[in-house]
Amino acid sequence: MGSVLWVFFRYKIRCFSLQVPVLGAMSKSLATIATQPLIVAKVGLQSKPPSSRNGKPFKSFGEVMAFIVKNEGLSGLFKGIAPQISNGLIVQGLLMMTKER
Repeated sequence: MGSVLWVFFRYKIRCFSLQVPVLGAMSKSLATIATQPLIVAKVGLQSKPPSSRNGKPFKSFGEVMAFIVKNEGLSGLFKGIAPQISNGLIVQGLLMMTKER
């Protein structure tokens, strides 16, 4: 009927066929929200320093994150999250739906 998910490795919960892709998409969305600031900081470390730093490159994730928060606000750490979540919803939802069959 549906798949069996283990919650805390002790309890069984029956999921129906439409719940599996929804749960997969939700988990991917939460993972994207948690990791997006690190992805933005990684890009900042790898790219050319902004002109306001006079060509001085960043040395750490913390330095990049502090610079972004100072100049763009906290929302600057989540640049580009909408396409990432949209992509994750489609890909992870389809993956979980086809994997369960």
